[in-house]
Amino acid sequence: MKCRLMIISVCLVFGQTQSAVPTRAGVLSGTIRYEGLHSGPVQVRLYRLTINGDRGVHTLSKRDVYGHVSPFKRLDLDQSGAYSFSGIPAGHYSVLAFMDLDRDGCLDFDVPEPFGWYAAESGGRFAPIDLTESDRTDIDFFLRTPTHFPKTDQEIRHGALRWMHGLPVLQLHGKAEQRGYAHGYLVGKQIIDFFEFYVLEDSWRSAARYEQIFVPFLENRLYCPPEFQRECEAVIEGMKGSGIDMNVKTLGREFGLTDLLAINANIER
Repeated sequence: MKCRLMIISVCLVFGQTQSAVPTRAGVLSGTIRYEGLHSGPVQVRLYRLTINGDRGVHTLSKRDVYGHVSPFKRLDLDQSGAYSFSGIPAGHYSVLAFMDLDRDGCLDFDVPEPFGWYAAESGGRFAPIDLTESDRTDIDFFLRTPTHFPKTDQEIRHGALRWMHGLPVLQLHGKAEQRGYAHGYLVGKQIIDFFEFYVLEDSWRSAARYEQIFVPFLENRLYCPPEFQRECEAVIEGMKGSGIDMNVKTLGREFGLTDLLAINANIER
């Protein structure tokens, strides 16, 4: 009798163990879009996420992306476009991609290489993708490239961008409006990059939260001394005067004065 009970117990335990193992093999696919001037092979990286007990899914971090964690799977494309991972075990995942311009298999910001990831909302971080019950064939995202400082010195009235000991140095002089215009004219694209990649995606991690919470605060509660206000307004005019594209894709609108104040007042968040 004891022997029969032991056999039954072992069978029950084994059956419970088997049922806990994910048996489903799913598909994760989508389209990677790129609208820039570069062309080259695209490496797609799929990361399998762990569960942190009651805290839920462990989301991907910058440290993970920069080499702390190896991807679960990789896919090499000749260019941006459609991609698909099949036979994926049930679970939670994140996906990112970059254009491997120097063809060394590594994400390189010195080039810089176009880079992007799937986010659940505009301006969001690496979003978990649930593959526990069904396939996901709508995992689309863009590759974007930060703009490096020009390699040669740039000069305009009341300002200059020069290279000194291997570092870019911005020099400004004159009245508030003159300094501001030169500032925006010389490094306008870098200002927008910092706003989009750091303030929105790294700090607020949501374009909607930024618009709903921080923008009203800045417009109604932030006091700026008149000279500072005039200089900031001139920065915006200088950016426009340089002819750069003022559109912020994650916001769906142009970069404006409030967004410039958001950079300066980010500590107030």
